[in-house]
Amino acid sequence: MSMLSFFLLVAFLAIGLSVLWLRYRVSSLRWQLADANLRLQSVLDNMVEGVVVIDHDRRIILMNRRGSRMISVDEQGVSYALVEEQYEAFTASGDPLPFEQWPSSRALRGDFVQEFRIRHRNRITGDTGARIMNTAPMPGPRGDAGQIIISYRDDSERTVADDARSRLANIVESSNDAIVSVSLEGKVLTWNKGAEKIIGYSSEEMIGESMERLLAADDSDLMQDALKRVAAGETVEKFDTPQKTRDGRILRIDISISPIRDAGGVIQSASIIARDITETRNLERQFQQAQKMEAIGQLTGGIAHDFNNLLGVVSGNLDLLEGLIEGNQPALHRATLARKAASRAADLTRRLLAFSSKETLKPISTSLEHSVRNALEIAVHALGPSIRISTDITPIHNVYIDPAGLESALLNLIVNARDAMESGGLLHVISKAIHLDETHPYVANGYLKPGTYAFVSVTDTGSGMTKETLERVFEPFFTTKERGRGTGLGLPMVYGFARQSKGHVQIYSEAGQGTTVSLYLPFATSNELPAQPTAKNTARSFRRHGGKILLVDDEIELLDVSSAYLNKLGYITLLAQDGPHALQLVNEHPGIDLMVTDIVMPGGLNGVELSNLVAQSQPQIRTIYTSGFPEDALAEKNFKIGEHVLLNKPYRLAELAEAVDRALQHAPELVGTA
Repeated sequence: MSMLSFFLLVAFLAIGLSVLWLRYRVSSLRWQLADANLRLQSVLDNMVEGVVVIDHDRRIILMNRRGSRMISVDEQGVSYALVEEQYEAFTASGDPLPFEQWPSSRALRGDFVQEFRIRHRNRITGDTGARIMNTAPMPGPRGDAGQIIISYRDDSERTVADDARSRLANIVESSNDAIVSVSLEGKVLTWNKGAEKIIGYSSEEMIGESMERLLAADDSDLMQDALKRVAAGETVEKFDTPQKTRDGRILRIDISISPIRDAGGVIQSASIIARDITETRNLERQFQQAQKMEAIGQLTGGIAHDFNNLLGVVSGNLDLLEGLIEGNQPALHRATLARKAASRAADLTRRLLAFSSKETLKPISTSLEHSVRNALEIAVHALGPSIRISTDITPIHNVYIDPAGLESALLNLIVNARDAMESGGLLHVISKAIHLDETHPYVANGYLKPGTYAFVSVTDTGSGMTKETLERVFEPFFTTKERGRGTGLGLPMVYGFARQSKGHVQIYSEAGQGTTVSLYLPFATSNELPAQPTAKNTARSFRRHGGKILLVDDEIELLDVSSAYLNKLGYITLLAQDGPHALQLVNEHPGIDLMVTDIVMPGGLNGVELSNLVAQSQPQIRTIYTSGFPEDALAEKNFKIGEHVLLNKPYRLAELAEAVDRALQHAPELVGTA
């Protein structure tokens, strides 16, 4: 073998060995690279963050399992545009995020994006969430941004918690109630807008301050005791206490105090929820007062009704007695004195009926200015030189009231004002029109309807009244005056007048400062204007029709008197104490011309029902109703008078005779027999 051949063989073997070595090294490197990739993928797949790498063509060239789930892509090599099409992106505050502002788009432009908070919505499933993203460009061999790496960290749980806290904070801040947190020592930690609105202090003024500055001295111990109970784990419910506002007012506050615990369950502070119940308490007190006055009014009206019957008996017998003792001057003198006493008793009854809203009023369209000036003109001489009068009277017309009733009410108020100013003072009278909307307290609590009212007030600078006195001023016979100086019926009459006039009376007083009493009175409307009253016949001569009259009343004494009246006028009378007995008499005695019946009676049959039953069988029998209640009050109780005559108790001979005359003057010739 030649040397050349030998060297060629060696070279060939060397080259072969080199190739084998290179193949081995390449295979080894490939194995190492594959192993490194597996290790890298394993590392990435075990990360809690999602990782995605895209190239300059926006193809996904690498991602971990977490990243695959977060972008909803199953395999590498697909376009990142699929992610952009499937998801909507929003800023942390919820505003839409344009595509060019996405972290991936910014990274492709060479930006580093750090801790970018993003909200997203899957267009296909509708699922929403939140993420924190970081992106960075990966420079290529020529220094260009060949690839970018994107990392995703789920932020949904924290975002949900933040949203919940934000909603809670907004609820707390926008609440009309005061929601405050305090330390267990009573130092204010947080203070919402509701607390600022109710109490008047801002959060800057109150945070760090003690809650005791808002409490009356007598109530500071109550707050300390409540905080001790909260520190022991108890919740204090409905803790009603007065609180001072920034402008010095005292409000009634309803408080609930609850413990606030940390993550470990340890009580760190207390939550106070406070509600202003001042107006609620006032409305409750007014409602209770109204209920009390309603009950007293019903009782008083019942007493006055019965008293009317008794007065009818007394007055009627006095009328009859005078005819029996003509010429006996001593006896006539005694009868006259008794009549005067009965007259005063009747006046007392009218006062009681005024309080219980059962006095007969005759409202007409009235000039408020005229009535006020009339009352002042009458009262000016009784006020004396030590009391000055100041007026602010606006000309107001078309007020729908009984002018005599209004002047009587004003005189009562002026006399009360005079008595309250024993050492002199100022009497101030105001009249004007005032509009009340739905938010006005008197409308809200049902005393008045929304609308415009005539307003008149009488103010004195006298001794004023205590709260205890104010709560009872409208009760009949309640008075603070000395014995013999007052009956205790002045203000109750005013109360009854205002109520029966479909108005309202308000009284405000401070001990030692004076008193203001205000009336709210309705205006007339076109369909409320009454017809002009006709002149009343007051002559004592009446037609003697003759005939038969049925008298029905549960008061036997009143039946006796009424029968005597009618017998004196030439009528024959039949007497019944209840409806069933009256029906029996109608059936047994033909030829009855007229029935005079009480409306409210025992026996299961009232006067209106009795009249209707009688009319069915004997339509020619006319009816006169008698009652201690006026027609308006009877109408409220569904006693329909209709075209029949109403005679108010107590009535005298002339009044009964006139009623009989009115009922029968258009009747056909009566043929009643004995």
